[in-house]
Amino acid sequence: MTMLIALFMTGFVECLIAIPLILEKIPRNGLYGLRVTKTLSKDSIWYPANKRCGIGLFLSGKHIRQSNAAPCMLLKYHENTLVKY
Repeated sequence: MTMLIALFMTGFVECLIAIPLILEKIPRNGLYGLRVTKTLSKDSIWYPANKRCGIGLFLSGKHIRQSNAAPCMLLKYHENTLVKY
């Protein structure tokens, strides 16, 4: 159960990290964003490339969250219905 919650939170954090990239709020830097030679050369390349990567990261996080939500709910349901001795 704890592992599923950790994976669910990982997807949530991915979505949070992606939002500034999608909104084009991150200037060119060497730490955060799509850092390849071509994107680091010009702002006109940096922002569209990072927007696309941000959208992909957001969708990835969304799918991770969704794929782990169902097992979490099923495990919670079964924990309540198990017979305890």
